[in-house]
Amino acid sequence: MVQGRKPNLIRRRHVARLHAAGYSVPQIARRLGLTFRCIQSALERLRRGSAICGECHAIIPAPQGSMQVRGLLCRDCLANLPRVSFGRHVLSLRLMAGLTQGELAHKTGLSPSAVTTLERGLCKPRPSTRNRLLAYLDSALTRRLKQQVRADW
Repeated sequence: MVQGRKPNLIRRRHVARLHAAGYSVPQIARRLGLTFRCIQSALERLRRGSAICGECHAIIPAPQGSMQVRGLLCRDCLANLPRVSFGRHVLSLRLMAGLTQGELAHKTGLSPSAVTTLERGLCKPRPSTRNRLLAYLDSALTRRLKQQVRADW
């Protein structure tokens, strides 16, 4: 028999939206009138296998720990926002595909430091590099989504 209180999902969503908007844990706690530990607990539960879109606040299936990365965007926001930087685009797609920077670098023939530099927006990629990265990320994300659909059946 399961014991304990039911989770307050509305409060968890509210905490997630404030966190995605850039509020710190103490700021969220003061704003909602909750304890610091309560907010940390809510964020820990959200970090497991999901992230929040920084624009529309949708929940994005992503690997564990992705909640700590600020500025992630869902696929819809990436398609609808024309002025998203290339680095933010690559970072969002990479995390949704469940890849590390090293794995992406290995699969696309780049160095890990090149992937880091591109994600941070410190340089612009060549058109061939850009196309190679986006093509691989799109195929990796499609494979991951297909695997999730199979797992849900």
